[in-house]
Amino acid sequence: MAFINTVPSKDQLSPNLWVTFEMGEAGARRVLFVGNSITRHGPAPEQLGWSGDWGMAASSADRDYVHLTAAALKKKWGSLDYCVTQAADWERNYTDRDLLNRQYHAAREFCADIVVIRLGENVIRETFDPEGFTASYCDMVRFFSPKEDAVVVLTDLYWAHDGINRAIHEAAARLKLRYIPMGDLGENDAMSAKGLFRHEGVAGHPGDSGMKEISDRILAFLET
Repeated sequence: MAFINTVPSKDQLSPNLWVTFEMGEAGARRVLFVGNSITRHGPAPEQLGWSGDWGMAASSADRDYVHLTAAALKKKWGSLDYCVTQAADWERNYTDRDLLNRQYHAAREFCADIVVIRLGENVIRETFDPEGFTASYCDMVRFFSPKEDAVVVLTDLYWAHDGINRAIHEAAARLKLRYIPMGDLGENDAMSAKGLFRHEGVAGHPGDSGMKEISDRILAFLET
C-alpha cells in the first residue's frame, strides 16, 4: 500500500522562518532550496514527537539533504551562500496568485545561481487540478529563478502520486528543464526513518540514507 503522509501540511514553520539565509563571504555562489517538511520542519514534540528544526526526519541538521548538498558545494567551490525556503503553504494554496510575492519575496531577491525545487507532496488531493497546478508550478519556478542564467533543479515527488508527478513533468517540459525522479525512494523503507519515530508520518520521511540519496542525485544532476 502506498505511504500516506500524516504530517500536517499547515504550520510546519512559523512565518518568520519561511525564508532563512546562511551567508558566507561576499561574492560567493548562491543556492536556493525550495521545499516542504523534507527540506525543513520546525519542532513539534508534543504533536509529532519531532524536535528538530531541519529536514524531517534526518537525525541532525547536517544530515538532511539541504545541508549535505550545501556542504558538498562549499567544499567544491570554497564558499557558498544559501537560502532555505519552506513552501508548504504554496503547495496547499497554489491557486493564490499573490502568495509567492506576499510570503517569499526575500527568496526571489536572493537571486540564486542555482535553484533547487523539491516539493509537491502536500498538494491537496481532493481539489487537485492538473492544468491549474501545472500553470502555477511554472509560475512558481519562474518566480524563484529571476536570474537569467540560473541553473534550475526540479524533482518529482518522494512519495509518488501519478497525477501530481505528471503535472510536474509537464511543467518541466514547458520550461524546457529536466527533472530528477524521486518516487522510488519513497517506496523503499531503507530510505525512511521507520522505527525511529513514534509518529508514522514522521517515520515515513527520509532518514539519513534517504536524505543522502536525495543530495547525491541533486549533486549528480549539477555535475551534468
